[in-house]
Amino acid sequence: IEQKTVDQQKSSNVSESFKAANALLTLENPDAAINMFNQALGNLTSKTERTERQAVMQGDPRFISKEYNPAFNPAYSFNGLGAAYLKKKDYGKALDYFQQALDYYNYKSPEKTEVTATGEPVKVLPVDGDNNALSAALDGISLVKFLMGDKSGSRDAMSESNRIKAQN
Repeated sequence: IEQKTVDQQKSSNVSESFKAANALLTLENPDAAINMFNQALGNLTSKTERTERQAVMQGDPRFISKEYNPAFNPAYSFNGLGAAYLKKKDYGKALDYFQQALDYYNYKSPEKTEVTATGEPVKVLPVDGDNNALSAALDGISLVKFLMGDKSGSRDAMSESNRIKAQN
């Protein structure tokens, strides 16, 4: 079998597994969703994996909605796994997967700040981050920490998520 055909099949498997996982999560079947998110991650290869930023850099940003598929960004599957474990009330695993979504970008809460036109200091976001995946992971972390009784950690994660959303 040609390598191109194998890669095309893996790409199709990633996309279909990711779609099925999200549908199963919506239908309140977290165990099946976990299985499908893991299948999507298992079919990713270095040729199919890419972030939204990479998609923009590789093509015309005006067509991003047609060309970019979040199934090929592992951070979205990590967030999905976090959400599935959250539905199962397994907060430890949920937190681990939301953190993996952040770790995928080597995301650290940036130390550098810039001043906006209104004089308000704002944290600088990582250059290679996909803001939607990052804010979703931080929202998940915020919710899990809240449910675990860590109100301060919850507030910090939500604050960071809101900063990222404000920059979109």
